[in-house]
Amino acid sequence: MQNYTILSLDGGGIRGLLTAKILQSLGNSVVANTTVLAGTSTGGILALALAAGIDAQQLVDLYSKRCPNIFGAQFSPASSDAQIREYLHLLTGNAIAANTIWGVIEMGLLKKDLFSAKYSHDGLRQQITNVLGTHATTLLSQLPRRVFVTTYQLDDGNGAWTPISLDNFGSPESHDSAMLDAALSSSAAPTYFPPYEHPLWGPCVDGGMFANDPAMFVLARVLQLGVDPKSIRLLSIGTGETVDGVPRAYFNTVPPEMWGAVQWLDPIKVKGTPLSKGLLLNLLMDGSSEVDDEQAGTMLMTGNYLRVQIPLNQPITLDDCSCTPELEKVADAFVQGSQWPAIQQWVARNFV
Repeated sequence: MQNYTILSLDGGGIRGLLTAKILQSLGNSVVANTTVLAGTSTGGILALALAAGIDAQQLVDLYSKRCPNIFGAQFSPASSDAQIREYLHLLTGNAIAANTIWGVIEMGLLKKDLFSAKYSHDGLRQQITNVLGTHATTLLSQLPRRVFVTTYQLDDGNGAWTPISLDNFGSPESHDSAMLDAALSSSAAPTYFPPYEHPLWGPCVDGGMFANDPAMFVLARVLQLGVDPKSIRLLSIGTGETVDGVPRAYFNTVPPEMWGAVQWLDPIKVKGTPLSKGLLLNLLMDGSSEVDDEQAGTMLMTGNYLRVQIPLNQPITLDDCSCTPELEKVADAFVQGSQWPAIQQWVARNFV
């Protein structure tokens, strides 16, 4: 029986550099022997690029060299000053209150990105277009490789939001898409980027809201196609095992009652307990990945599933370009470490 191989790639923003480095170290044969390339958010961008035949080194360069061209000050905030002021009027319903808040923003005491998506899509769109080249407008249904990326459709036509896959499986649940639109829809992380207006499926946000690790989602769809579960081999690559958490001592300074919207989005800094920005988003994405990992490992037969996750020694936000040298260093150390030979052996045995 021929193996039905799935490569599943997590979301995680700039930490996708870890995934790209692992893929580079595993070599081209892994992708060549993959039946389905699946990804969420940054993993969705990688999956799409691999499906288009993009070399792993180009993907490493995207993260290591082009990060400021995606998460740069020139793209922040996404809204104009006029739009933020209009939002403040809508928020308060009072011109005096809106003008007062704007004055506080102008004094530098409040950040504009509390009232706007942090970045426009412009930088990300350009970099993805550069990587995909002529494939940017190619429909998934036109690709020779099976590809599966996740996104959250905010309006399914009946006023309800719903998790969807952008894929070329040809099943009733499939949603076709141009490759660039799929990448931008899957990676529109709330608070970081605006919802992406997909020309076919309307406003969409990051698939990490429900499947930051897309392993279980793609596995369910593959089983729906009638694939024999015994033939499935699933390699799931994460974007680093984070050290995010809230130490108990932190609540001595910021008690639970103070944990409103702003605290979850941009937690107060307390000496000795560094909490990352976007804490709520990290909580949702990390929890999703951990549960999907456990479920996928339970669903598949022993030895048919492998999760590769590099431990990180510090919190790294989705847009922290200053951490790319450290990410490369951590990835290089991992592929030279004691766990790597067993990973290589599993891949050589199963992705054939």
